[in-house]
Amino acid sequence: AVEASKMQGLDAHSKLVYQVIESAGNKGIWTVDIRVQTNIPQATLTKIFKQLETRKLIKPIKAVTAKTKKLYMLYDLVPAKEITGGPWYTEGEFDHEFIAEL
Repeated sequence: AVEASKMQGLDAHSKLVYQVIESAGNKGIWTVDIRVQTNIPQATLTKIFKQLETRKLIKPIKAVTAKTKKLYMLYDLVPAKEITGGPWYTEGEFDHEFIAEL
């Protein structure tokens, strides 16, 4: 029911983008892949991302394997270890101090 209230008033494009991001699960999905799958122009997608972020439906994440790629995932999910790098990374950077302490 909470999700339904957050989805209220979203247009078909926004719902489609949400479903594509939802299907990606905890690995997230790259913005370019979202554009390819939905065929929505980038300018429109940017507005949709902002709208969904504001409603706390999705969140941007960065993968340690591709720092320049912006990925999105559902707001309530925890990113997979392959995305965050697990305990060896802090805020997307390899944690040399942590490793040295081990």
